[in-house]
Amino acid sequence: MRKTPAFKFVEQPFVACIGCVLVQYVDSWDINLLFGFGWIVFT
Repeated sequence: MRKTPAFKFVEQPFVACIGCVLVQYVDSWDINLLFGFGWIVFT
């Protein structure tokens, strides 16, 4: 999957944000739902 420089610029903090959310809500969210949402966002 090709990425533009602009997307690369925002990718790192966005991934970090996803990780932060994952850590905070891992106990209360459905893991499959969370990863499914991430897959939809990145494809």
